[in-house]
Amino acid sequence: MIADFMLRYGSKWVAAGFALVCLPLLAWRLTSPTFRIDRMVVVHDPSSSPALINKTDLLSHLGWVNGENVFWLDTTKVAEQVEADPAVRWAAVEAGIDGELRLVVTYRQPVANWQANGASYLVGKGAILLAEGSDSSLPLTIHQIEGEPVKVGQQVNPDALEMAYKLNRNLPVMGIHPSVIAYSATGGLVIRDNAEREIIFGPPQDLTAKLVSLKAVLDDVARQGEQADRIDLRPLDRPTYKIRDR
Repeated sequence: MIADFMLRYGSKWVAAGFALVCLPLLAWRLTSPTFRIDRMVVVHDPSSSPALINKTDLLSHLGWVNGENVFWLDTTKVAEQVEADPAVRWAAVEAGIDGELRLVVTYRQPVANWQANGASYLVGKGAILLAEGSDSSLPLTIHQIEGEPVKVGQQVNPDALEMAYKLNRNLPVMGIHPSVIAYSATGGLVIRDNAEREIIFGPPQDLTAKLVSLKAVLDDVARQGEQADRIDLRPLDRPTYKIRDR
């Protein structure tokens, strides 16, 4: 009888005993200061673009994590908070039982420098200002010469960014090498090249037609044996130009 009882209920008693042993251990893990976050480490994902913000700024909004239990901490919430920064594309978060929170951060790729109101910003795809700063290795810098102040996370004019990129790429084929690309909401895009010519493209539309007009103006000026000082392509049907004084 006793043997039958043990066979029938023995495993349940073993399980109950195991639970009685584990419950205090689990409670200790969930409440002990031993398992609380006491330091955070930021690792730059080497496959991404260079870090756009420093580690101190990245961690400045994560002070609430210090002291959190590693088993209770919602790492998804931490990752989402890090990814809310415009410069961050993706973040992986791991909480170790040694109290270390490890952040692996992938940064967005800037495509141009955007200068406005005495400051410089790195702008990414979608014309979003990712971070303050500049990168001399980027092939394009746009000078915003008027308008409201801008800030990180704001979208600047995506059409202007796209047109400036195309001009910077295509104008050298026509013998025009931009030294300054300026943009304003009222005047559009203005190019100054290394020959000190000013070329006014105006609003960031009708680029193909404007390039055709520019080629016609350059050919006309060359036939006269002159050089243009200023070309205005805003009147598409009849662009104007000013001959450089000798």
